[in-house]
Amino acid sequence: LAASSVAAAAAAAAAAASGNECFFGPPTISMRPGGMAQYPLTFRPHWICDRSAVLTLTNLASSMQHVYKLRGVGLPPLEQASVTLECQARSETVHTFRVPNATRNDVTYRVISDLHDVSGEESITVPAGGTGSYQLAVHPKDGASFSGRITFASDAPDGFYLWYAVEVRVTPPPAERTIELECVCGSSITLQLSVRNPLDEALVLQASVEGTELTGPATLELGGNEEAAYEITFAPRSPGVTSGSVRFRSDVVGEFWYRLVLSANNPPPVTLPSMRCELGGRAVQRIRLENPLPQDVQLSVALTNDSQFVVATEALGPLKGRAVTLPASGTANVDVIFSPSSTAQRQSTEVIFSNPKVGDWVYRVQGVGTRPSVQQPVVVTAVAGKSTTAVLPFQSPFLGPTIATVSLESTDHGAFNLTSQTRRTALASRGRLEIPFTFTPRGMFEHRSQLTVRLVQDSSKADAAGSAAAAAAAAEASAGEGVSGGAGGAGGSDKGGGPDSDVRWVFPIHGTAEAVGSRRPISLCCRARSQLEETIELTLPHLGGLAAKSAAEGAHFTPDMFDITVTLASPSQQPAHQQRRPHQQDAGSSSSSSSSSSSSKDQAMVDRVLSLRCVAVAPLAGGGGGGRASSSPDAGEGGGGGHAGSDDAKMILAATFAPLRPFHDVAELVVRKREGGGVWKFTLDLMASAPEVDDVIVIETTAEAAAANGAASVGFRLNTLDSSRAAPFQASLVGDADHEFQVTPSSGLLAPEGSEGTLLVVSFSPNVHGGRSHFCKLMVQTDDMYWSYDVRGVIVNSSLQQQGAAGEVATATALPSAAGSGSGTGGGAAGGGESKAVMSRKQSTRKNFVRANMRRQSSLPGGHHHHGSSSVGGHYPTL
Repeated sequence: LAASSVAAAAAAAAAAASGNECFFGPPTISMRPGGMAQYPLTFRPHWICDRSAVLTLTNLASSMQHVYKLRGVGLPPLEQASVTLECQARSETVHTFRVPNATRNDVTYRVISDLHDVSGEESITVPAGGTGSYQLAVHPKDGASFSGRITFASDAPDGFYLWYAVEVRVTPPPAERTIELECVCGSSITLQLSVRNPLDEALVLQASVEGTELTGPATLELGGNEEAAYEITFAPRSPGVTSGSVRFRSDVVGEFWYRLVLSANNPPPVTLPSMRCELGGRAVQRIRLENPLPQDVQLSVALTNDSQFVVATEALGPLKGRAVTLPASGTANVDVIFSPSSTAQRQSTEVIFSNPKVGDWVYRVQGVGTRPSVQQPVVVTAVAGKSTTAVLPFQSPFLGPTIATVSLESTDHGAFNLTSQTRRTALASRGRLEIPFTFTPRGMFEHRSQLTVRLVQDSSKADAAGSAAAAAAAAEASAGEGVSGGAGGAGGSDKGGGPDSDVRWVFPIHGTAEAVGSRRPISLCCRARSQLEETIELTLPHLGGLAAKSAAEGAHFTPDMFDITVTLASPSQQPAHQQRRPHQQDAGSSSSSSSSSSSSKDQAMVDRVLSLRCVAVAPLAGGGGGGRASSSPDAGEGGGGGHAGSDDAKMILAATFAPLRPFHDVAELVVRKREGGGVWKFTLDLMASAPEVDDVIVIETTAEAAAANGAASVGFRLNTLDSSRAAPFQASLVGDADHEFQVTPSSGLLAPEGSEGTLLVVSFSPNVHGGRSHFCKLMVQTDDMYWSYDVRGVIVNSSLQQQGAAGEVATATALPSAAGSGSGTGGGAAGGGESKAVMSRKQSTRKNFVRANMRRQSSLPGGHHHHGSSSVGGHYPTL
């Protein structure tokens, strides 16, 4: 406390305190004149208490007193010390605590502790002024650390005590034993661990399993003195040696555990089925790889024999130096390709997929080569009377050098011929050979021949092959036809050498004669949603002689002997998004048959809207036409020049063209004779112009509403022509004032026929005031159908608008198109029940759909007149 003096001379102060058994201080202090002095006051409680006292400081010179009221609070004592004990579960640790006694009497302390798994004396007596020793035994049952306090409390009336903070750090007990588990990656193994209950009563053990790919139940229940098996499953996914454990714990028996040594091995090699393949060919066997890990895995690929075997995927092709990616917990397909190089012995390989995370996956496969059989036919096409050159690629399957001898056998009047430089060629290991030959069709029929490639591996065979080739060339020169003789059957012979010393491949060759019809396109043109039926007369060059010959022999060409193909032009001739596929049908049928493999919407649409039916085929007497019967023929352009004569024939086609939406495409019409061959090609120009406007919609608004940026709206519902499915559509507005109109939605799905229909709303928001009209055109289009509407926006004065609300002024006018109109079908005519038969042409009287809609709305409870400016949520008609 601070005390001050105002005296001119030195002064002394006397201190006196009342109730001061806990407060202490000196009886006097000295102060300089006019100075300050500190009075040291001490509060020293013997125990927990709340004490009050009065301190009086008296200036001895002036008798002035300073009185202070004091209060002292004794708080609970702090710990004597913090003790940390290191213990092992299921073992005992003893620690000695020092217990002091500062009083003049002996004190007996009771021992109190909140620590579990401890034991010791219940009390300790400490002599006056002395210190006692107390031993505490700690024997934890499990490896969990814990903390608490130990308190020594006296029996004194004031409740005096002292205490220690204790932390017990426990390490697990030693393992009962060590168990080794070994398993192959991708499989699993189960360990049955026997556990016995030493108690008479039932026991529930909490179980915990630690380790990669280890699983087990969370509890094990045992009856009194019962022994049971605890099952642990080890299912490794990655190779390697790791450690694990299984621990059991209960409050009664504590903790015990077992150490596990886990060995995960690579899976054993998988033997795939044996593969067989002809020399020169290849066999493919697919392997399905599964990723056991929840993350992507890159597998490197290695082959012990990459001469006859290749590993490939559909996406990457051959995996030379590249890895296979397995998606997380997913699969991938890998193909093993076998290309034999011998028939004398089996070829084998090991395919090894590796990654440190999953180990090595080994697949073993064997392959057997067989002698070649007759190969797949080689098809070549040429215009009748003209030559074309085709190339047959060939690769030797052998790993050593060979001599290749090529021969051609033909019975079609020399239609096929080899070039001289390809008769005898030396090939290196797996060498490639390009074999060119010419095809000159002698008529509109299929020509056939066979080409033989002979490979000889030893020198004696090579010399014999060279002599045979020279003789064959001489024979060809003298005969003027294809090379013949010495080819033999497919596979060759084994005489005079090993099984692969002399091997032959036979390739059948089928030549198709082709004739180009009139260069003048055959045009089919009509409005969309109408039908054109027309007869087309085609000139088929070089068919007349065959037709006359067949007629003389009592056989006649009939429509069912021909196939008709309609294919849209190639991508190089059309926009890049058009992918063309053939449209094929029987010539004798009456309707088109859509190609099931077609992925082009344009081609599929042509298949639906175009039908060609062959009516008749007959020889052309004296030079008929080459185009349409109703137009001037261009006969001189059929078959590569000259006028059509007795060697030509004519085909009559009945064409039905019923487009549903505008389009323009160029297609190729191909006539193919089924028996004996023969192909004729013509250009087909398909054009569907825009149909008549379906409706005229007038939307009125007032100048006041336009000034307030208000929008007038008219809505109607539209359906597709198909009752089985909805169709995607696009809606757009074009015209000088299209920015003042909006259609909602602009795309989506059009509801199928027979349903309520998809609501389309046209809004009018003019930015120019006045009495003039505003125009645009609304177009709605699906893959199959097209609708169009003339939209007119009119700004009127308020008085006329009010008069229209009374039903005297129409706010929108719908003019049905020539195809008729019907409710629930959309846009007057488009989509109506009659619009399926697109050719129907009926005139209907005008009907004001919007006025009827307004009346329908005003008749509803609480209804209002909308006058063509109703919100999207209004009740709209189905046009």
